[in-house]
Amino acid sequence: MKILFLSHYGAMLGANRSLLSLIIGLKAKGVSVMTWCPKEGPFAQALRDNDIPMQVQPYQNWADTFLFPGYWLLPYRYLKNKAIFSQLSKEAKAFQPDLIHTNSSVLPMGAYLAEELGVPHIWHIRELVHLHYNMRFFPGISHFYKWLGKAATAIVISEAVRKEIIGNRDIPNQLIFNGVLSRQQLDQPAPPPRPAKETFTFLLIGMLHPKKNQMMALKAFQQLSKAFPEARLLIVGSGRKRYEQQLRAYTKQQGLETKVEFAGYLPNPKESFERSDVVLMCSENEAMGRVTVEAMAYRKPVIGLVSGATPELIDHGVDGFLFKNGAQDLAEQMRHFLVHKDATKTMGAKGYEKAINRFTIDSYVENMYNVFKAI
Repeated sequence: MKILFLSHYGAMLGANRSLLSLIIGLKAKGVSVMTWCPKEGPFAQALRDNDIPMQVQPYQNWADTFLFPGYWLLPYRYLKNKAIFSQLSKEAKAFQPDLIHTNSSVLPMGAYLAEELGVPHIWHIRELVHLHYNMRFFPGISHFYKWLGKAATAIVISEAVRKEIIGNRDIPNQLIFNGVLSRQQLDQPAPPPRPAKETFTFLLIGMLHPKKNQMMALKAFQQLSKAFPEARLLIVGSGRKRYEQQLRAYTKQQGLETKVEFAGYLPNPKESFERSDVVLMCSENEAMGRVTVEAMAYRKPVIGLVSGATPELIDHGVDGFLFKNGAQDLAEQMRHFLVHKDATKTMGAKGYEKAINRFTIDSYVENMYNVFKAI
């Protein structure tokens, strides 16, 4: 079996991390793979580091955030895709794929190439593009659904994605959760209890973006900081500079500089999880929530916003808590762990059980392999 994979960006964020683990797993099963990405970056380097055949091809996405600079470039991107299509088609034909897999709904090139080559197209829908990022498609949403309807199948990563993107449309689709760690990694014994420490750390990890609600977390933390001097907030990620400035300004205004740490983007989040006691998932309309599952894999309870797929992942009061009424409600859930610190261990253990049963890379690769094989 030969599969051509198309990625839609060059960074090593959630979608590409999931794609990389999938390709490594398929390669181990004897699948012949070729991966394209639109630019140089950490993802391209990771492919090379893992001896995965790859090419950088300058195709363009067909969606961007409404009224942002990239949005106005969408007609240009559309024309550029048309201009380079013939060359990309030659490159794809030289590989002779049996299947083409596109890793995001914001990228059309895989659909175009699959039709040109007469091979099945598998479209991995990993985002709620309109709800989460206020994105618009060019030439329009109907054009997206025209091509999605031609796919052999769509892979959705949560019921929330299925409901929002597929809905009642007659589009074949299958739900396959992302895997975050291998079974071998998860089978490692629990780390020994850490020495008693003076601080209790809440972790918020993800791109700095208003939809990720880092400001809500800061406001919730501010309500607790005086009553619980041991509390700390670790914010990991980079993103919109103006939004980051607002977050830092609020932190300074509230006198929280010694209690809130902005760590920036970290390519390997393991250390952040190990430093934390409880993980916050404040993001609106999260398509799945890789961070939520990673937290469970690292035996950390999660406090998650009732939005998107997050309620599908967290059992309230078992492996974490759900909240829905903004900073005040979030602060109450955070307070519970500050008062009942032993709950982090018991709830973290429950989350770990869920991760090992539902979210391993092994099961993710096997499920995807079976889809490819059937098609």
